Amino acid sequence: MESKRIIHEGGGVTLTGEGGIGFFRLVTILQGMKFEMRTGMKLSRGPSCFTHARRTCGIKGNKAKLIAQMEVIVSEARNALPTEVRG
Repeated sequence: MESKRIIHEGGGVTLTGEGGIGFFRLVTILQGMKFEMRTGMKLSRGPSCFTHARRTCGIKGNKAKLIAQMEVIVSEARNALPTEVRG
């Protein structure tokens, strides 16, 4: 299956294929990192989102630098995913 991002006129987004699922995972990790930084709470009992980011993307640094690096990675992944607009 081809990976792509489909933007629907009503405001919904559909992600397809392995690339789309991988992109969603990166976005989820980034949002979890922001949540953990803002609240000081962990998103789950397991490893923190910062640990997931380090393991998944091989990035290093303090929490602020990790978020900045992850935002670049997510932006690049978004741009690499073919986008289709359906109306």
